[in-house]
Amino acid sequence: MTPDPRVSAALLALSALTLTACSSSDPAAAETAEAPYAAVSTEEAAAAAEAGEGMGAAPEGEPAASSAEGDAAEAGEIEEAPAALSEEEILGLLLDEEEMPLEVLEFAETTGTEYFHERMGVNQGVYTEGFGESECAAAMDAVNVDLIGDDPLEGVIREIGYADGSMALWMLSYDRQADSAQVWEDLLGACESTVLENETETAEFASFSHGAFGGMSMQMDFEDGSAVEGWFATVDYGENLVMISAINVDQSVFEQLVEAQSAKLPAV
Repeated sequence: MTPDPRVSAALLALSALTLTACSSSDPAAAETAEAPYAAVSTEEAAAAAEAGEGMGAAPEGEPAASSAEGDAAEAGEIEEAPAALSEEEILGLLLDEEEMPLEVLEFAETTGTEYFHERMGVNQGVYTEGFGESECAAAMDAVNVDLIGDDPLEGVIREIGYADGSMALWMLSYDRQADSAQVWEDLLGACESTVLENETETAEFASFSHGAFGGMSMQMDFEDGSAVEGWFATVDYGENLVMISAINVDQSVFEQLVEAQSAKLPAV
């Protein structure tokens, strides 16, 4: 049987950029899941793809996204550079369930750095396997490894499920300055003018910037005319890194998420 193209592409998007649909509201469930994409059933992925039909265009009247270099330069610019935060401090600064600008159906939280080392900061080769060898596919496979690094001190991730998709919100602390802006600049340099495609699906990339957050958007289109869109943005918060990623939300809703999270970060 030929795999449903919507499922394969959705899983690529979910696994490579940490978009996990919460399979349980129990935090222990998130800690014991085998891999980011293992938490998403094929039925959930297909439903997410169908819900994303027609997505991808910026709302009418909004300016086009700026260049990768410009977005990377803006991302992470804050008034002060906070030192590495403790787990307790991170828990108090990340958006909580009741602060989300959308209806939360599932919520899970995992603390510590083990989750990031074993599940997220791993190059699983899903883009090169799905779309063939290219500079962009290799960069997409490596982006989580590059963002997380091998030396986080503390970490918290909150995973949220909503009607049409899912999102992940996380923060890591380091004994050095975070530098995700350079990661996005390098990734967009490899991917922004590139279309990844195979027989049944295509993936296109664009820069994203809103306030101090910067990153990218990714549109995945399928041969049946449906689509899935993901949004990914970080801010370099001194010796800490904050990331928000979401699948199947409008750009305006993702920007509301960014604004709500920024409001909880002093000096952002």
